[in-house]
Amino acid sequence: MEQIDRAVRILKNPQDELNKVKSEKISKNYIIKHYIAILVMIPAIAYIIGMGIVGNIMGFFGGFVIPIQTVVVVGILTYVLTITGIYVSGIAINTLAPNFASKQNEN
Repeated sequence: MEQIDRAVRILKNPQDELNKVKSEKISKNYIIKHYIAILVMIPAIAYIIGMGIVGNIMGFFGGFVIPIQTVVVVGILTYVLTITGIYVSGIAINTLAPNFASKQNEN
């Protein structure tokens, strides 16, 4: 529950906690495994539940439910492509850092 404790400390005393965060050396792999991989599961699971189990109602036209096999494949693709998109965005941000008077950081 390290993440929850950190969130509470940021809310209680943001300046001190953010200074601690700034001084830490955390690798990309740690962030991907402990934060991104967990948070990206939320929309993928919500899509599977929403479209495969609950369905979609189209007003007067009735509703529909997508077959579970299709929904699971789309959910997995959503998960993988979102992580990939975040990683590529990080590379782009790191590449553009010197243009905004900032330092590149490969951690």
